[in-house]
Amino acid sequence: MVPPPACPCPSCGGNDCGGGACGDAHGPCDDEGNQCSVTDWCHWPIFEPCGQLSFRGEYLGWWTKSSPLPALATTSESPTTPRAQAGVIGQPGTEILFSAGDGDQGNHSGVRLGLSYWFTPCRDSGLDLNYTLLGNKATTFAATDATNAILARPFFNVSTAEQDSLIIAYPKEQTGSLNISDASELDSLEVLFRKCLLRQSNRELDLLIGYRYGRLNENIVIDQASNYLVTVGGIPAGTAITATDLFAASNEFNGGEIGFAARTHCCRWSLELLTKLAVGNTRSRTTILGNTVVTPPSGNGQPAQYDAGVLALPTNIGYYERNEFSVIPEFGLTLGYDLTCRLKATFGWSFLYWSNVMRPADQIDTNVNSTQLPPGTLRGVPAPVFRPVTTDFWAQGFNVGLEYRY
Repeated sequence: MVPPPACPCPSCGGNDCGGGACGDAHGPCDDEGNQCSVTDWCHWPIFEPCGQLSFRGEYLGWWTKSSPLPALATTSESPTTPRAQAGVIGQPGTEILFSAGDGDQGNHSGVRLGLSYWFTPCRDSGLDLNYTLLGNKATTFAATDATNAILARPFFNVSTAEQDSLIIAYPKEQTGSLNISDASELDSLEVLFRKCLLRQSNRELDLLIGYRYGRLNENIVIDQASNYLVTVGGIPAGTAITATDLFAASNEFNGGEIGFAARTHCCRWSLELLTKLAVGNTRSRTTILGNTVVTPPSGNGQPAQYDAGVLALPTNIGYYERNEFSVIPEFGLTLGYDLTCRLKATFGWSFLYWSNVMRPADQIDTNVNSTQLPPGTLRGVPAPVFRPVTTDFWAQGFNVGLEYRY
C-alpha cells in the first residue's frame, strides 16, 4: 500500500501540534482528513483520527470472589434417622446440601461504557468518564420433601453446647421446602483527568488522576416452609410455619484515583496496559432481618407473626454501619484492531480488587440459643450475635468491545 501524501489535517485546522513529548500526533492524511501514519516494513496504515472525542462500549464476562457460606441446609441419608439426629452435622448419615463451595456465582455478565474528550486537537490533556456494571447475579438452592425426605437447617445450640438442627421436612410428620438465594451486584464510576506524558512514534503514555465511586451490594435470603401432618413437640397437626432470614450488605467507596495508560501500536494493531489505584473510604451497611409466621389449623385462630427467623433472631437483628479505609487497584490489558479510521475492535482482560468490604455470608452466626426460636423468649447466653467482619473482594475477566473516535 502506497502511503498518501503528507497534508495538514483539515479537522485540526492544519495544526501540526508542534514537537516535544506529545508533538508527534500528526502524519499524512487520507482523503477525509484522518491521519494515517505508515510503517516502513508492513505498509499497512495506522489510523489515528484527529478528532477529540471517543466512545467505548464493552461486554464484560467476569468472575468474582465467592462467598464463604456456612452450612445452611442438611439432610440424612436414611429416612428412618431418628428425628433428634436428623440433619445434625456430625451425626452418621448427615449430608450438607448447601454450604461454602455453593456460594460461587460463576460468570457475571456486565457492561463498561467510556467517554473520552481531548481539550485540544493535539490531545495533550483531556477528560475520561468510565462506568462499569456487573449485573445482579444469584446462586440459588431449592429443596422440598419430594427431593429430600429429611430436610433441615443446621446450627450449634448454645443451650445444650451441641450441634442441632431445625427440621423442615420429616417423613410422615412434616412436609416442607427450603429456598436459598445468594445475590451480588457491582458497579463503579470514574471521572479522570488525562494528561499526555509521552506520544512518540508508536508509543504513548498518559497520566490519569481523578475520582472513583464503587458500590457492592450483596444479600442472602433463606426462605422455609413447613406443614405439620401430626402433632410434634406441642405443635398441633395442621399447623403451617414459614420463616425468612435476610442478611444484606451494601458497600460504597469514595476516593481519589491515580493511574497510567501505556499504549504501543504496529500497523492496525495496538496493545494497551492500564494500571490504576484508588484510595479512600468504604462505608459498609449491614442489614439482618428475620420473620416467622405461624398459621394454626383451620378454625383455630389467626396467624401469629414474629420478628425472628432461624439465624436472624432478636440478639443479632438490626442495621449496622461502619467506615473503613480501603484501596481499589485495577489492572487491564487490551488488544485493539483498527477496523476503519474511526472504529476499533478491542479484546482484553481486567482485574479489580477491593479491600475492607463487608459481605453478608461473613455476618452469619450459626451459634443459636434455641430458647428464642419463635415463639420463645431468650433464656441464657445471647446467640446469635452480630460481630462485624471485613474481608476483601475481587472481580476479573475478559472484555470485548468497540471504540468509535470522532
